[in-house]
Amino acid sequence: VAPPRVQSKEVLSRKSLPEKLRIAVAQSVENNLFSKVCFLSDMDAIDNIRALFSAELLIKSESLSYSEGSLIADSRDKATGLMVITSGDVGVELPMESGEADENYKEGGSTLLSVLKRGDSFGDTAVIGDDRWAGKFGIRADFIARTHCSVEFISTEDIQAILQKFEYFPIRCRVQRGAQFLRHHTEDLKHARDFWTRGNLVTGPAGPR
Repeated sequence: VAPPRVQSKEVLSRKSLPEKLRIAVAQSVENNLFSKVCFLSDMDAIDNIRALFSAELLIKSESLSYSEGSLIADSRDKATGLMVITSGDVGVELPMESGEADENYKEGGSTLLSVLKRGDSFGDTAVIGDDRWAGKFGIRADFIARTHCSVEFISTEDIQAILQKFEYFPIRCRVQRGAQFLRHHTEDLKHARDFWTRGNLVTGPAGPR
């Protein structure tokens, strides 16, 4: 018997599924899993758009598991998609070779910046051309499993393909604004997180403010 999440993906992938049932299944399976993804936050008020987009993400997602201490994403590697934690704890850590890490050790500190849990994500900004796994935090960082954990991975290519669908125009506009922000502020990326928390939810042509 296939696991519940796999069964749900199979149900959501059926083209004959009535729209209302598709939304209900998507909302049940997603259970706010994607609510913290930077380009989807605050989108649920628009005709169930987040639930429908989440259903598309789930269909394309790959479920991955990591044991405690495993390196999930290396700061030296380019971000290739979105990772959303479904269970366990993931540490955000400064790379050992970075200047910030050296300073922290000199001061008796730690390279650990934060611990992410279910629903937290990284690689969000790969879709706008930011190749850092910690792009939405404005830094380069390693992501390490602090407990046994599971994540859903969706490639940037799959996300971009979903965004081309007409019904996701508001989300596509938001991503386009993010891409323009990135192009205009490459020297000031420490403010990347602010962009997604300033209510940049647009439904018209994208453009820098």
